Amino acid sequence: MLPCNPGGHAAYQDTFVSDFLKFYPDPFVLSKSTWDYIVQFWYLDLSQTDSLMQDCYSVFGPEPRLPSCMLRSYLLALKLIVTSITVWCRMLRETPLYAILS
Repeated sequence: MLPCNPGGHAAYQDTFVSDFLKFYPDPFVLSKSTWDYIVQFWYLDLSQTDSLMQDCYSVFGPEPRLPSCMLRSYLLALKLIVTSITVWCRMLRETPLYAILS
């Protein structure tokens, strides 16, 4: 099955806001450095990645994750200087903010 992102970057921003407010009802408790990451990824529009990578996906199989989401997660891991995929997966489970940003 091919990945499909009908809402583009606006859909990412809407999902981010709704999920963020569930886990962080008082967003002012987050540090300034955390807000720097949030702002950077808020404006990082990777929606063109989905159309560029569409030919690399098979029409068969389960629904894949969006290439833009995978790239965003990888870029966040690099920004946080996490070099191990195993460690990054653990961090995504333990820290809701990283999962929401991804």
